[in-house]
Parts: sequence; C-alpha cells; structure tokens
Amino acid sequence: MGFEHVMTPVVKIRNSIRSRAKQLRTFKVLLEELPTEYGDLLLHTEIRWLSRGRILLPFLSLVSEIKEFMQSRGEDAALLEDTDWTLDLAFLTDITGKQNSLNWELQGKGSGWAKCC
Repeated sequence: MGFEHVMTPVVKIRNSIRSRAKQLRTFKVLLEELPTEYGDLLLHTEIRWLSRGRILLPFLSLVSEIKEFMQSRGEDAALLEDTDWTLDLAFLTDITGKQNSLNWELQGKGSGWAKCC
C-alpha cells in the first residue's frame, strides 16, 4: 500500500508555504492568532521513512489552519477537505510515528541517532 498520494501533496503544500518569505510570515501570524500546538512548518525537500512521522504530525495538527491559509490566498484546498485523503494522512502519521518510537527504543536513548534526531 503506497502513500505517495498523501506525501506528495503534503510536501508540495509545506514547501509552498515555507519557500516564500512573505507567505511564511503571513502563515506564522495566522498561527499566532489561533490556539495551535505548532507555530511553524519545517521546510522539507526529501523525507526518509523514519522522519516522516515528525513531518506529518505538525501538518495533520494544522490541517484546518493550512486549509484556511490556502483559501485566503485563493489556492485550491479541496484535497484538505477530502475525508478519505485526511484519513490516509492520519493513518500514515500514526504509523510513521509508531516507527519513530520503535526506532527510538531499539536504538536506545543514549545512541547518537536518538540525540541528534
């Protein structure tokens, strides 16, 4: 079961927001005005499987804010309203988050990877 139909739009949307300074500042202002857990999205170019959970969780948590931001700019946000796509996003976020946790446990908290990532 491939999830490129989830990751490709996530990467495209994240990079679109982060790649333009004015757009990023506007997005950060929106997040400051709302009670959100995350205050920013990290710029992403290529994601390894083990880091996808760390990329997807903030995106999933901010889906409604991202949708609102895209709509305010006149961009198409229909994908973010698609229930099936959102469920796939939530599933992929959960699975990759579990992979990250398992990797953390297997590597040990004192390992170099666990400290840096």
